[in-house]
Amino acid sequence: MNSEAPRPVGADVAVESALPSSQDDIVLLVAALLDEDPQDIDPDENLIECGIDSIGVMRIVDSWSRQGVAVRYAELFERPTVAEWWLLLSERISEIRNPGDGVEVDISAPFELSPIQHAYWVGRGDDQPLGGIGCHVYLEVDGAGVDLDRLDQAVRAVAQRHPMLRMRALGDGTQQIGDRPTWPGLRVHDLRESTVVAADLAAIRETLSHRRLAVERGEVFDVQLSLLPSGATRLHIELDLLVADVLSFNVFLNDLALAYRDGPAALRPQSYSYPAYCADLATLRAHEVDGDRRYWTERLAELPAAPQLPLAVEPELVGRPTFRRIARWIEPTRYRRLVERARAEQVTVAMTLATIFAEVLGRWSGMSRLLLNVPVFDRRTLHPDVPELIADFTNLVLLEVDLGAADLVERVRSTQRRFQTDISHIAYSGVEVLRDLARRGDHAGAPVVFAANLSSGDLLSTEFRESFGELGFMISQTPQVWLDHQLMEMDGGLYLNWDYVDGLCAEGVVPAMFEAYLDVVDRLINDGWDAAAHIPLPEDQAAVRSAIGTPTR
Repeated sequence: MNSEAPRPVGADVAVESALPSSQDDIVLLVAALLDEDPQDIDPDENLIECGIDSIGVMRIVDSWSRQGVAVRYAELFERPTVAEWWLLLSERISEIRNPGDGVEVDISAPFELSPIQHAYWVGRGDDQPLGGIGCHVYLEVDGAGVDLDRLDQAVRAVAQRHPMLRMRALGDGTQQIGDRPTWPGLRVHDLRESTVVAADLAAIRETLSHRRLAVERGEVFDVQLSLLPSGATRLHIELDLLVADVLSFNVFLNDLALAYRDGPAALRPQSYSYPAYCADLATLRAHEVDGDRRYWTERLAELPAAPQLPLAVEPELVGRPTFRRIARWIEPTRYRRLVERARAEQVTVAMTLATIFAEVLGRWSGMSRLLLNVPVFDRRTLHPDVPELIADFTNLVLLEVDLGAADLVERVRSTQRRFQTDISHIAYSGVEVLRDLARRGDHAGAPVVFAANLSSGDLLSTEFRESFGELGFMISQTPQVWLDHQLMEMDGGLYLNWDYVDGLCAEGVVPAMFEAYLDVVDRLINDGWDAAAHIPLPEDQAAVRSAIGTPTR
């Protein structure tokens, strides 16, 4: 899970350096993460108030763990000062263990799908409720003057650099990387003489935005280009999330821009691979899995249900789902105010919005405790090349949100404490927990997703925009998911979007929930926590909610 601010340049180097040998070394590390002068860091100051984010803390835990120091994410967040971190590290150094050496891996040999990859693979089957689709992201970039040959060569170079863009999913739950990309080359839609350009572009979007790529044949991405009147262009990009997480999408776009601008030779070859990463991670986590399995096994009976939203039809009757997007951009000044409101109460923006999201879901579901499916970035830097790899490093946390406290700030703090504890036990994936719940036969899963894609910076870099243009449209889809709320930093502000299955919920439910959610966020930004404490349920939606359990067909 991520939090408020983009990670500053230099932070990676600081985190990946040797273990701190003094409190001053931790001051230097924190200063790099916050992009601050070390002299401005007070060892006793609360680092959450200073803006330390979750991904930064995860990187510290990752780095120290690989150097043999057993420390968990929740411990650093529970004691969020430089002085406390030094005390904790000093205690644990005496217990230092040898994390071992890397595992030799044949990159051409089949290897197992990760738990979340396997869930995506199974979920895309036609026999699954809300299946028949791939876990897929699609975007359109509107620009002008894109050179066809340079673009084609750039895409080929990106696919050659990243082995997972040459992956095919095998039928036995494994995957294999091929020698060369299966991408057929740039498809061009020449609409320069069309008299119905808008209709033609709409048809292309309808086809590509909900496409199920043939991953069993190595079809895991595609890039197409539309040529429009007056020299305008529209770039169509799609990626199957079997092979990429959100940060990988950034890598894909950045590499594409670099290879287009400076030529394929500008892409540095990599000396590490995702198969090697999987083997190394399994070794590193071998001592954690049993304990984390016990943790989640003990919590199974107490985990609440997912939001029971008013449905128009049972999920298994929807057929192949079509996703729609509703979105809102919060401009930079207001976003900074939201960050300040959260920091003042020692909570993150991510957990603040997760709680408000749950509040809205709870009002429409008539529930005071509910379960959210929270993807987390679990990309551990086991090798210097890991930040530049394209692969799916996503893990899942099943987050219980308890809305019982009277005070909104306390509800957010409760959610944050729960998340900080749970994320310390992700060696046993949320996918495995969902399987355990399914085996119990008394749980309907977690089809509502909250994904905070913060601290990854803008999706489109300056170089990408200069080469190809501006973002015009974007949508994602995930099999067996009802509603997916995503946060993303964009143009200095905050982009909030909900991708949802069209026709699953009763008419007007999702737009009404979204408006209620935005109303609470606006009140928090404008007037503070007390003003955001209450979420009214409109009369017409109260009537809809009364139909829960008796969906119309």
